[in-house]
Amino acid sequence: MSRQDSAHWALLELNARIHEKFRLRFSEKTCPPESAYRPDARRRGGAAVAARTDSIRGWIRVCQYGDRRLAALWVSYDDSMDIALVGHQEVLLQLENLDVVVFGRQSRTRSGTRRRIEVRREIVRANGAGFEAVDGILRRESTGDFVELPDRHRVRIPSLPEALAGANGMRVYIAGPLGDPLQADVIRTREISRAPR
Repeated sequence: MSRQDSAHWALLELNARIHEKFRLRFSEKTCPPESAYRPDARRRGGAAVAARTDSIRGWIRVCQYGDRRLAALWVSYDDSMDIALVGHQEVLLQLENLDVVVFGRQSRTRSGTRRRIEVRREIVRANGAGFEAVDGILRRESTGDFVELPDRHRVRIPSLPEALAGANGMRVYIAGPLGDPLQADVIRTREISRAPR
């Protein structure tokens, strides 16, 4: 076997090991158990828990439980299991494979082995390829197109993607250079006229 062939073979073996590690990381075994998605019983009724907001950044992945699909968060710096995302499922399922920050109250399952967060809001930070994104309400005006961010700042969109032409007043995300976006979509929510707080 020539030196070039052995180098090529070594590269193929390395790729196979990386792919296997990636496949194992995204197996159903890393999904939180379905029970992790139940609201925290300790917070029902009784005295109100002091308002505390935690935030975690990661990628949204979708786990299958029979006919149900539920979103979980994969955190790249944490080799443990995925984090169960409680609430906001109608929005989170639309964000599969996107890099997001979720805000809410973090806790553990009753057994203490799995992390979960009761989601109050979420913000898209990048697409799956890592290109930075803006997430907010699209405002189409005579002076141009803007995305109104959750903090009420506005970002001008020099080249609005065709997919968003009819999305005025709706929550959207746009990833990549705003002059030539790579990815964009509407995030459908029940309340579409206001930016998330």
